[in-house]
Amino acid sequence: YKGEKKKGKKRRELPKACLEMFTEFNLIDVWKKFNQEKKFIFYSKPHQSWSHIHMAWIGGEIGEEVKDIEILLTCWADHNPLKISWRGRKKTRCRWTLNTQILEETEFVQKLREELTYFLKENNRQHTSTQNLWDTMKTVTQGIIISYIVKRKKNLLNKINCRKQLRN
Repeated sequence: YKGEKKKGKKRRELPKACLEMFTEFNLIDVWKKFNQEKKFIFYSKPHQSWSHIHMAWIGGEIGEEVKDIEILLTCWADHNPLKISWRGRKKTRCRWTLNTQILEETEFVQKLREELTYFLKENNRQHTSTQNLWDTMKTVTQGIIISYIVKRKKNLLNKINCRKQLRN
């Protein structure tokens, strides 16, 4: 991205701060990555000039997953959109969802009620925003539920193992 000679004029370089930012945030020019040979991409007959995409910055980690990049057509503007295709990632883990059956267990409902009452008593302060309180409460609730389910599953496995040992 250093300046190139252009009909006796030197092209402007990017400011040092920009280059440092690209390095700091691990940004790559995805257009240049896939189109190193293409100097110009569009010829304007009225202006009798060629133009090119200056830069298309993207995060380095995501940039490594780009499969292809192409310029789409537009008839209503002098700037065309870019279409970026990703290879895609394999789904690594499932999203956590609530097992609604535990809501019917009185032991769980009682524990959740006690924990949330204590949480609200300790955290419902004047300097805490309602949004922050709500977001924190959702996280705490999820932790309570996961803790309860893990404990319940552990107890169930212990019972099963005890029964197996008694049979043998």
